[in-house]
Amino acid sequence: MNAATTLPAPAPTTTPTLIALAPHVRVPRSVSTAAAAPKPPRALALPLPAYMFCECVPTGGGEFRLRPIHDEWVTLGRSTLKALGLEGHSRTLARLAQAGFVQTRKLSPGVLQLHLPSWVAHCTAVEADPWFWDDADRRARWRKAIE
Repeated sequence: MNAATTLPAPAPTTTPTLIALAPHVRVPRSVSTAAAAPKPPRALALPLPAYMFCECVPTGGGEFRLRPIHDEWVTLGRSTLKALGLEGHSRTLARLAQAGFVQTRKLSPGVLQLHLPSWVAHCTAVEADPWFWDDADRRARWRKAIE
């Protein structure tokens, strides 16, 4: 290689990491190693939240667009649990709610809804503090919820 030759910038990669969502429950999270996210092509009328649920709407020709779901409360079902990375961990979510880490509400005996801002706040706190579950008060609240 001579001095005039330049190498292309490395492509952004995504590495899976595990976060301790609850004691003894680890779920994968993706951490982007890209230097910076691309800027949107135009200014948006409304500021976008950090996290949002969207529905894929077909536009034809094999293309889709994302339609945001603006509700703060989402009904918990298999697809929602899968989107949250909690497939198979519905009891963990119920215990987190019982311990007061996230907010849920029961609309009927078989319908449970999750408050998304409380979920995002919990995930952010757990990701930011690797010793989140070492706090004695949090552990006591968790133990009381699983009794």
